[in-house]
Amino acid sequence: MYATQKHGLRNNSLTISKWITRLGTCQLPFWDAPNQPSKEEEMQQQRQRQEEFKNQVLNQILDQQARARLSTLSLAKPEKAQAVEGMLINMARMGRIGGENQ
Repeated sequence: MYATQKHGLRNNSLTISKWITRLGTCQLPFWDAPNQPSKEEEMQQQRQRQEEFKNQVLNQILDQQARARLSTLSLAKPEKAQAVEGMLINMARMGRIGGENQ
């Protein structure tokens, strides 16, 4: 039995508004949901932006030979390469090291 039949449309408009509110909070089936990126897609995009930022900063502060050495280190010891990259980026943020032109 529908809420309108049980309580009457004229007598209990509050019940109908609650019913409509409940409908509004229900999740839509996947075929009716608006095209929004999923959490996985958002996380992937965030990781990609972070990687692009990291590469931009490293390209600004390291010359080609240093990038090659860092790349070689990342193949042999990825954890150490990530630590070095993090230190370099932090130093660049604090202004302790600059680009190739300095």
